[in-house]
Amino acid sequence: MQPIKHFCRPFTEGHNPVKGRQQNRPAYGILVVLVILISVAFFLLAQTWPSISDTIGYVYAGRQLASGHGLTFTDENNQAAGPYFSLYAFQIRRSDDPRMFLGFPPGFPILLAGAIALTRQPQVVHYVVPLLAIIGLIATFHLGTLVGKSEWIGLGAVLLLVSAPAFWEFGTASWSEVPSLTLTTAGVCFYLLSREAKRPKRHAVLFSLLGGILISFSFFIRYANVTIILALALYELASGNIIKIIAERQCWPFWGLLALGVAAIPLFNQLYYGGALLTSYSPAHGWYPWPAFSFSYALGPSPVNGYSLIEAWKTGWHNFPGLLLAMPIGWLLLPRRSSLLLAGATLSTLVLYSIYAFAPAGVNSRFLLPIFPFACVAISHTLASIGTRFLDQKWRWVVGIAIAAALCVPIPTHIDQLRSQNLGADGLATHVHD
Repeated sequence: MQPIKHFCRPFTEGHNPVKGRQQNRPAYGILVVLVILISVAFFLLAQTWPSISDTIGYVYAGRQLASGHGLTFTDENNQAAGPYFSLYAFQIRRSDDPRMFLGFPPGFPILLAGAIALTRQPQVVHYVVPLLAIIGLIATFHLGTLVGKSEWIGLGAVLLLVSAPAFWEFGTASWSEVPSLTLTTAGVCFYLLSREAKRPKRHAVLFSLLGGILISFSFFIRYANVTIILALALYELASGNIIKIIAERQCWPFWGLLALGVAAIPLFNQLYYGGALLTSYSPAHGWYPWPAFSFSYALGPSPVNGYSLIEAWKTGWHNFPGLLLAMPIGWLLLPRRSSLLLAGATLSTLVLYSIYAFAPAGVNSRFLLPIFPFACVAISHTLASIGTRFLDQKWRWVVGIAIAAALCVPIPTHIDQLRSQNLGADGLATHVHD
């Protein structure tokens, strides 16, 4: 490890956060311009006619909550037309209840309902995800700045995220994964801010509370988000002083909220699905008679698709072609605690979906979106370290601009694909109405 640390030393030594912010004002300026441009694109490309059962279900559930109803679907025609008359996202029945239950956690519908309640405009549900995508970009910038100790690393991570086709596809439609990305990334940023040395205690407690609230709520957007706890635990344990960690009371609100969030999952399952260990994917609710997770799915078939590890690699390569190889290098170059945080956040989720019955490919490639900011920061750190080591300042600018331009090349293609997709959805909706 020593040669690697020596390689990275010119980039990491002598960083002064205050001075760094003064010197890197151009990074903030570029970020503002980029955020404005991406905001305009995402809001113009927002899918206002969801055409897949999942997105239709989320939108309907959000509107139900905003109208004062619960997360259920009831229609008298269900008795005559059968269960497929209802929205397919509400495919779950309980033996003691005639209603149809939503097959997803309630977090994302709650966000949609909150947007309707604030604006009193039902159509606003279609713009919640694009807004969260923009906030996710800003959170990614701050994650890179906090971990890499440089605003340029944060900006590089943003450019990498913007270049990913999956970010565009699922950041303009009502899917739950971009909200997961935003809340977990922002929560980790607040957590890191609370752990900074010399920060006033009251500020540390406030950031701990904000981080704990965001991450805990993300569990109810998608249960798989609990994997972030492993990365955070590794970050804490890397200091090697457990007693000191326990004694730091400003950390207690954060970990207490995470514990409450985890404990609330079986409570919700009990109240909503009828059992603490029951979910929408339990055999009692029509799931396959095979396990949802199995190591055999990693390199072999599953009841649904399978070869999940192979497909996860393909999805990563499709979104970050070539640059994906720089991710583990970034883990090696970073200080140990930061390395464990990024690697833990990436690998814990990757392993989970590498043994999942639904391979993270095609529309299911969205499963990996929450780890994109952590992967982007590691890649950005690698590129910045190489540039600092081998190039003088003039050539760093030249190479940096060239890389940024290359990352922006696929964006017009993403826009064209989304336009075609939206036109198809609008045409289908018009045909149905007619």
